Amino acid sequence: MIDNTRSILGRMAEGRNRGRFNESGPYYTSYPTLGLWSNEYDNRTYIQSLEELFCEHGEDVPLALYVHIPFCAKLCWYCICNIKISNNRDSIQEFTDYLTREVQHLADCFKKLSVKPNFEDIHLGGGTPSHLDTGQFAQLMDKLSEFIDLSSLEELSMEIDPRTTNQNDLHYYADKGVTRISFGIQDFDHLVQEAINRVQPPEMVTELLSPDVRARFNGVNFDLLYGLPRQTRDTFKRTAELVKELSPERITLLKYAHVPDVRKHMKLIKEDDLPPEDDLPLMFTETVETFLGADYEWIGIDNFAKKGDKLAVAVQSKTLGRDFNGWNTGGSSRHLLGLGPTTTSAFGNYYFQSA
Repeated sequence: MIDNTRSILGRMAEGRNRGRFNESGPYYTSYPTLGLWSNEYDNRTYIQSLEELFCEHGEDVPLALYVHIPFCAKLCWYCICNIKISNNRDSIQEFTDYLTREVQHLADCFKKLSVKPNFEDIHLGGGTPSHLDTGQFAQLMDKLSEFIDLSSLEELSMEIDPRTTNQNDLHYYADKGVTRISFGIQDFDHLVQEAINRVQPPEMVTELLSPDVRARFNGVNFDLLYGLPRQTRDTFKRTAELVKELSPERITLLKYAHVPDVRKHMKLIKEDDLPPEDDLPLMFTETVETFLGADYEWIGIDNFAKKGDKLAVAVQSKTLGRDFNGWNTGGSSRHLLGLGPTTTSAFGNYYFQSA
C-alpha cells in the first residue's frame, strides 16, 4: 500500500502530470451538485421522507446530526462557508432561540412518527460554534438532550476558533459532552495569516492544547489549506512540520478555492500573492509525504488519521462511510440530518437543504 501511494505521489509531482491534477471540478462531497436539485419539496415532504426511512430501515437506523451556527467574530478572507459576522449578543441570542425551536420541531417530527431516533454522531459546525456564549451553548445542548441521549453518542464534535477560546472554554465543552474538537488552522506562517485575515500564532494553539485539555477529548482535528496567498512550498513544509509536532488525531488537507465572483470578500485577497498553479500539486504531495512519514493513515483524497484513531480503524475494518460532513465511522448505512441555516440532510433516497 505504501509503495503504491509513493508511486501515485510521484506521478502527481511529475511536471507533465501537474496540469492534470490541478483541474477544478465540483467538490466530491456534494454530488449530485445543488444545480441538479429540485425545489418542489416542502416540510410535509420532509416528514413523509423520514417516515419512509423508518419504514424501510427500522427505528434503529443509525443517524448523524449536523447543527450549523453561522456566526463568526471576524471575517476570514478565504472562507467559502455560509457565515454571518457579528458580535452582537442580542442577534446571536435571537438566532439561538430560533435554532432551539428548530430542534424542537425535529423532536416533534420523531414524536409524531412514534420513533426514538438512534443518533450516533453530532457535529456542531459553522461559522464558529464556539462563538456562542456559555448560556447560549447550554441552551442548545439542553434542548438536544431532551430527545437525544448525549452520553451514548459515539462522537460529539465541534469547531473551535483558537483566537476567541481559552482552556476554561474547552473544559466547559468537555463537561457538556463534546468529545472531539476541530481547529481551522489553515497555515501557521504569519505572512500567510495576515494575507487571509486570520492571525493565530502556533504558540496560541500549543497553549490551548495542553496535556490536561487533550486528555478531556477523544481527538483533535486540524484543517489545512494549500494555495493560499503568500504561501510557498517551503513555508507550507514548515506548517506541515509544526502540525506533525502538535500531533492532532485527524488532519484535513484541502486546496483553497479562489472564487471572488461567488464570494465577494475574496476580492480582498491579492491575486498576485497566490502561489503559482504548478506549485500546488507539489505542495499537496510534499505534505502527504510528511504526514505518511508521521504514521498517519491517508484516507480518501484529503484526510489523514493516526493509526489508532477510529477513522483509521474503520478503514481497516471496511466500515468507513462518507456523507456531506466528510468521512465517518458509521459506514454507508448512516443517514444525515441537518439543523440551522443552509444545512443539508441526506437520508433514505433524498437530499434536503434548509433555507
